[in-house]
Amino acid sequence: MLQKSILKLAKQGHPKAIAVLVNYSLVSHNIKAKVQLREGCLHLLLESAQVPNQKALVAFIRKGMMSLSPESIKTVKIYGRNFGADSPVWYQIIELRNNVASTTLPTLSEPIPSLQPLQDCIAKQKKKTVSSPSRALKKLAEELLELVNFDQKKAEKLLREVVFQYPNKSLEWCFEMAIYKLLQNRL
Repeated sequence: MLQKSILKLAKQGHPKAIAVLVNYSLVSHNIKAKVQLREGCLHLLLESAQVPNQKALVAFIRKGMMSLSPESIKTVKIYGRNFGADSPVWYQIIELRNNVASTTLPTLSEPIPSLQPLQDCIAKQKKKTVSSPSRALKKLAEELLELVNFDQKKAEKLLREVVFQYPNKSLEWCFEMAIYKLLQNRL
């Protein structure tokens, strides 16, 4: 009876029920999952003693999420890292509505004025200008601002730290990492 109620809750998109199912399935592989749901995006952190196998786990999570097909979850961001590490070694995004797993998204042709200070900050750090941010960048910047209660200075500081720490990573990746660090502190 309990298993049926957990499965029902997972199909409704409840993150704790999804975490129970994922942890149950991966316990024999010594992988632990932490889950958080934010605005239709399920953040799924997979931790183990060795770096979790990205290809196998993304396929496993995709298959499981597609069979659950929770209406409230549009995307799943899967992060893989070693136990105790501060940062993930890899991450991948699964779009549940399109049945596509990707790490790149289409671009938007017009600039986003409200995000210009953040874009300027990154451009200075990376020595390049951001003339046409992607939809992904806009969404990530909005999510970052929301997570810091729209404190633009705090968002810029966190983003600057990530850019300095990972100078060869893409702008989208830096936003993802900043968001990841904020969410990690809340788990």
